[in-house]
Amino acid sequence: RSGQIVEQQLGTPAKYFCYPNGEIDDFNEDIKKLVKDAGYQCALTTVTGRVDLNSDLFALNRIPFTEHVNLPVFAVTVSALFGNIPIWY
Repeated sequence: RSGQIVEQQLGTPAKYFCYPNGEIDDFNEDIKKLVKDAGYQCALTTVTGRVDLNSDLFALNRIPFTEHVNLPVFAVTVSALFGNIPIWY
């Protein structure tokens, strides 16, 4: 029902789902199937990591940022260097 409310409020289809809390224990294969069957194109988690062509569309990782991230840190984080060099926030 939340997707319908979003669609009504925004006047546009809700295509993407974000799991509440989004941690690895907050969703499983059954939940992913329910999200897919509800018509969503993909689902986002809060699990830190990159997304590539082999990623599960219903368990997409994210790269977290805070308001304190400067441009150089942002650039390295979204580049291919993410995960290969340490980044301090």
